[in-house]
Amino acid sequence: MTNYAEYTNHLRESDTPLIGMLAWYGVSDTARVFVQELLKKVEETDAPIKVPQLAKPADVFRRATKQAQRNKVPTGKPGTFYNFLIRDVGYDDEYVRRHLVAEQVDSQHRDLDYEILSRITFEKATRKLEFQDSDEQDLATLETVAEIKQSISQFIDENSLTIATVVLRSIIRNCLETTLLETSVRQVGGVNYISMDFAESLEAAWHVLNSFDGVSLHILPLVDDEKQRAMVREAFSSEATGTANTLIAEISDLLKESGPVTAKRYTDIAQRYGDLRDKLDSYSDVLEDNLGVARSALELAGKQMKALLDK
Repeated sequence: MTNYAEYTNHLRESDTPLIGMLAWYGVSDTARVFVQELLKKVEETDAPIKVPQLAKPADVFRRATKQAQRNKVPTGKPGTFYNFLIRDVGYDDEYVRRHLVAEQVDSQHRDLDYEILSRITFEKATRKLEFQDSDEQDLATLETVAEIKQSISQFIDENSLTIATVVLRSIIRNCLETTLLETSVRQVGGVNYISMDFAESLEAAWHVLNSFDGVSLHILPLVDDEKQRAMVREAFSSEATGTANTLIAEISDLLKESGPVTAKRYTDIAQRYGDLRDKLDSYSDVLEDNLGVARSALELAGKQMKALLDK
C-alpha cells in the first residue's frame, strides 16, 4: 500500500523543529483534469479536495462558442472588417440554439452589414452538434466558418468530461483556505502557511495535484525559529483582525436596521464567525497564544453576535 504521508513522516522524524509548511500552486490554462480521474485519486489518497460535478452540457457549449468567435477579420475591402460572432437564439430542456453571424464593420466599429452563416443546434443529452450553413458564402468565409465549427466541436470533445481551469483553481484555493486553514504570508498572496497539524493532508493533496499535467502544488517545510514564528504571527494576526473587523462592521449595520435579521443572513455570519474562531484556536496552539489583538476583535464580534440573536 502506497504511503501518501512519507515525506511528512520523514520531517516529523528529523531533528529539525518545524512550525509548519509553506505551500503555493499553479494551474496552466491548458491543464486538463478529468472529473472521474480526480475523484479516483482523491478517494485513493484521502486528499482534502472536493471534487465537483461534471459541468452542465449547456455551459460547455456556451464556453465552446465564446472561445470560437473571431474579431476584426479583414474583408479585403480597405477599412472594413468581419466580426464572426455567435448569438443566442433560444433553448429548452433538450436543445440550445445559436447563430453564427458575420457582422461587417468599419474601422470605427460601425455596423455595415449582418449575415447569418450557420444555425447551430446543440443537444444536451448526447452533446451532439448540428450545423445548418447558409448557401451563399465566398471561399474565405467558408474557410473561416469551417475553422469555427471545428473549434466548437473540438472544445466540446475535450472539455465535456474535464474540469474548467477556473474551477480547478477554485478547488485548490478552497482546499488550502477552508480545509487546511492556510494563511497568506505575502501581501500580494500566492504563498500560504499551513500548520503541521495538516501536513499529512497537504502531502496527500500534493500527490493528487502533481499527477496532472499543467497543475502543480509546491510545499516547503518551515523551520521553527523566532523569525519564522514572527512572520506567521504577523500574517495571521493581520488576517484574523481584518476578518473580525469586517464581521463587526456588518453586524453593526444589521443592528441598526429595523426588523429582525433573516435566518439566512444570521447563519452566514455565524458560520464565518465560527470558522474564524476555530482557526484562531488552531493558530493559538502553534503561536503560543500571542494573538491578543485578533482575539480581542473576535471577542467583540462574539458579543455582537449575541446582540444580533436577541434582536
